[in-house]
Amino acid sequence: MRKQIVCAALAVALCVLSVGAASAKVKTRMLTFGTDFWVGDTLVKRGTYKVTYDEKTGEVSLSDKQKNTLAKATAKVEQRESAKAGWDVVLAPKGGGVALVSLSFPGDRQNLVLGDSTAAGSNATAGSVAAP
Repeated sequence: MRKQIVCAALAVALCVLSVGAASAKVKTRMLTFGTDFWVGDTLVKRGTYKVTYDEKTGEVSLSDKQKNTLAKATAKVEQRESAKAGWDVVLAPKGGGVALVSLSFPGDRQNLVLGDSTAAGSNATAGSVAAP
């Protein structure tokens, strides 16, 4: 009896993992930014936004609580050596403010580089941000 329960639990866990892998095409998480920043030519005010990455199109988008998309940018994927528990967000100086250069979702081994990767330079500010 115990063996059947363990086998059933493993089968259910395998099904859940399979569904998760199939729906891994779009990643979405909430993230709070403490400063205004640029995404391409769009100025995004500080606040909490839904950050979405679509693997199929290679786009990162930021949406507000009313589900209005405020900014979109194409992203180049770079593999990282290891995953981190929190967000990795890199901002670089742009004009009189800062621009979002790259980000990594918590627990992910992919670094999403937005636009021109040379914009990060030596003046970039990197930080790990905890999800709210």
